[in-house]
Amino acid sequence: MERPEREPIPSRALGRLLVEVNGQRFDLELLPHPRHCRQWIAKRDGAEYARGGLERIWRKVQADL
Repeated sequence: MERPEREPIPSRALGRLLVEVNGQRFDLELLPHPRHCRQWIAKRDGAEYARGGLERIWRKVQADL
């Protein structure tokens, strides 16, 4: 028996998270993770900042404030 072919993960649009608090600014570009439909790759100033679900990324922003 062969495994049935998996359908590819539907493409998702890029996202953006902008937080400005007490003079600090977090401008994150959210790229969809290529292998997991609920995860993102967050980039800040072109460098990878965090990887995971939106809650994990938000908690990292809160920790860095």
